[in-house]
Amino acid sequence: MRKALKILAIVLGVAIVGIVALAITVALLIDPNDYKDEIIAAVKENTGRDLRIEGDLKLSLFPWLGLETGAVELANAPGFGEQPFARVAAAGVRVEVLPLLRKELVVDTILLDGLELNLMKNKAGVTNWADLADSEVKAQKPPTPDAATPAAPAIAALTVGGIRVSNGKILWLDQRAGQRYELMALELKSGKIVPGEPVDMQIGFDLDVGDPPQTVRVGLDTRATLDLEQQTLDMPRLQLNVDELALKGNLKGRQIRDAPVVEGSIDVAPFDPKPLTNKLAVALPAGIDTVGLNSAFSVDLGQQTLALSALNVRVNDLALVGNLKGSDILEKPKVAGELEVASFKPAALVDLLGIELEPAQKNAFSTVSLKIRFSADLARDRLEIASLALSADELNLSANLRAQQIRKAPRASGRIEIAPFNLRKLMNKLGIVYTSADKRALAKVSLKTDFSASGQHLALTKLNTKVDQTALGGSFKIRNFAKPAYGFNLSLNQIDLDRYLPPPPPGGKAPAPQGPSGAAPVAIPLDTLRALDVQGELRINKLKAFGIRSANVAIKLKAKNGLITLGPNQARLYAGAYAGKTVIDARAKTPKFTVKEKLSAVKLGPFLSDAKITEQLSGTGNLSVELRARGLDADSITRTLSGTLALSLKKGEIKGVDLQKMVNDIVTLAEKAKGRPPTIKPKPADSTRFDSFSASVRIKNGVARNEDLRLQGPFLLANKKKGGLWASGKGTADLPRQTIDYRLLVKVAEDAARKGTTIPIDIRGSLAEPQFKPDWNAFIKAEVKKKVDKKVEQKKQKLEDKLKKRLKEKFKF
Repeated sequence: MRKALKILAIVLGVAIVGIVALAITVALLIDPNDYKDEIIAAVKENTGRDLRIEGDLKLSLFPWLGLETGAVELANAPGFGEQPFARVAAAGVRVEVLPLLRKELVVDTILLDGLELNLMKNKAGVTNWADLADSEVKAQKPPTPDAATPAAPAIAALTVGGIRVSNGKILWLDQRAGQRYELMALELKSGKIVPGEPVDMQIGFDLDVGDPPQTVRVGLDTRATLDLEQQTLDMPRLQLNVDELALKGNLKGRQIRDAPVVEGSIDVAPFDPKPLTNKLAVALPAGIDTVGLNSAFSVDLGQQTLALSALNVRVNDLALVGNLKGSDILEKPKVAGELEVASFKPAALVDLLGIELEPAQKNAFSTVSLKIRFSADLARDRLEIASLALSADELNLSANLRAQQIRKAPRASGRIEIAPFNLRKLMNKLGIVYTSADKRALAKVSLKTDFSASGQHLALTKLNTKVDQTALGGSFKIRNFAKPAYGFNLSLNQIDLDRYLPPPPPGGKAPAPQGPSGAAPVAIPLDTLRALDVQGELRINKLKAFGIRSANVAIKLKAKNGLITLGPNQARLYAGAYAGKTVIDARAKTPKFTVKEKLSAVKLGPFLSDAKITEQLSGTGNLSVELRARGLDADSITRTLSGTLALSLKKGEIKGVDLQKMVNDIVTLAEKAKGRPPTIKPKPADSTRFDSFSASVRIKNGVARNEDLRLQGPFLLANKKKGGLWASGKGTADLPRQTIDYRLLVKVAEDAARKGTTIPIDIRGSLAEPQFKPDWNAFIKAEVKKKVDKKVEQKKQKLEDKLKKRLKEKFKF
């Protein structure tokens, strides 16, 4: 046995000596530079490009079979300029000889110094390596089967000592997209490469982007295990640095050649992104100070799926967490997931986005949170939000929606619900000054509605809004936001608008009307009226507004191209009914106004009192108004006001005017007064009851004329007997001047024959404070005439009596 081993050792020694001797001989006798032309010709034949080899080729044979070159340059494709497609300043590769005998390929470190790659795409979208790909396809002809030819022996093992690239440079120029990126100072260093075993690798380069160029330093440090036979990749350590951005992670891959599946995790430590984004010409809100990210991920290119789990994106103090899943990611991408923004301070978000707000608005909410579950089909341009929940202190909003054409012309529909909250409290937080008669108003507000929306419309349907004790339902829509058209069909169960109006001034009285101040009258907003495009109807079961109470209210509104119609409207109020219609025609240069209103069997006392119009008139009556006017302001409208008004009342009372007392006073004064009669001013406590009252008014150019006033009521005579009071009147009221000139004829009598005293009373002065003056001359003339007539009648009677007596005496009959 020992002898056999000795013989084997001698044989191996001789073989090694022989190989060394052969290597020395070949190195001395063979010059690789003699084959430059053949190499250049072979490259030209296979690629169609010129290869230039500068300097000498150096060959070594033992113990390493190696080749070293000087500068080598491959020409660019035609039409892409004179600069070379690829160039190396120097390269070297060596293969260990003895392992080749064991069918093992042991390669020393591959060296590439001064590597340059110029990658380009022209304006037609053609790259400068497309011709090389075509050449490779043509060269890969399927081999002709030959059963007699044995298959070449496979390499039993492959080992590469490493790869080292220094002073590298890669240029990417896309003329079509206008992009230019340049990698400089490229350094690549790897450890020993053995199939199935971990390999350490470090890559670093400077990336020039933008115009003028900005330099970004990129570094990659990783450990990877690649098993081509098992098609697996394992990178337990992955660290990428881009300037201040530091990404750490790990990944594992399988089926990497056929249908890659990659899983892993990434972690981007919080950093200030502004220096990097400024270099990359990416605009970010000025308020972003730090950004961070960590997530687990899974990508299956065979199944075209993507998953991000335990996603955590951090921007300043804002954290977005959740998970995402994608499908058909290469062809028709779809993505679905859940995202949540945990409790955060909205003031921080306002600062982050650089939004300018008042301090009260900025700090209105202490904390806000958002949770959303969604899915998107990017190929079909659709988005669905199955649920959205937003909480801001006491405000809680939930919603869902479906959207289409989200990238071109978004259209969405869904539902929104806002749980009951205190709107008044929120307005105070937002710094919105709101005062109302009822300090508890807006304490409980909620909203539920379906909606549809696009860039040109918004529609609310199945609307259910509650404001305190008021429930609002129906629909509302807006079309064409640039020139909006509104439509609505709404109904309310009840509402007291006075609760939400400003409180009355101290003392509960409205400020006294001011006289003319000389200020220019407020013009009618013609542009606003002409721009109105509205059609809708509002129904209210119970309404209180400006003190007036009504029920079964129906209001219609239609406005388009300057023609505005309010009505026909109707309501039940104060045991009676209302019907009316108002038309504003603003199509011409000067707008026209038409009003038709009618009150039937209305108890005027409580109606006028609640409306704060007057408390001096009561009774059950009818009122009809038909008015028309034109003008550009309130003054001109008053001056052109024309139309008719008719009023009839039964069983009522006029407060502030006691006609009975006035008649008695006038009679007394007539007997006592000397000189000019005094003016009689009615007292608030005075009143006149009537059985019936009627009047019609004709208005022309702001002057109202009445000629048929009729009033009838009871009267207590001086002798305590019951009599009757009748009044008639005629006169005018000048509305532009706010003056009145009216004569009232009051007659008092004991019987229906109306034989009694008639007293003329002139009402003159301002409409706000009219003065009542009896017409003494007319009264005295009437009284004198009455007395004269009485005496004449008496004398006539005496004459008749004497005549009868004489006739009897003469004719004795």
